[in-house]
Amino acid sequence: MRGVQTDSLICKLCNTGEEFADHLLTSYSFSLEVVKRILNWCRIPQGQFTKVAELLDFGTRWGNCPKKRKRLLAILYGLIWRILKARNNRIYNNIVQSPRC
Repeated sequence: MRGVQTDSLICKLCNTGEEFADHLLTSYSFSLEVVKRILNWCRIPQGQFTKVAELLDFGTRWGNCPKKRKRLLAILYGLIWRILKARNNRIYNNIVQSPRC
């Protein structure tokens, strides 16, 4: 990945898939649960996303109100940042986090 040497490409969070952004943000059970809870909190019908681009595309096209779309997109970008932070906390600080209500 971008010339960085690593011991393994296996996801450090689930040990089942290769650690790429699409896996980490749309396939990992933690991420799936967080996305589900956020969409439920926003009262948005659940979708199935297999790529980060699909999730962000959903945010840019959702609903009829441009202000609500901007808010949803901001929430989704915040979600991506938070999931990556949880990943880094687990790998570098040995802190395991779980989705909260």
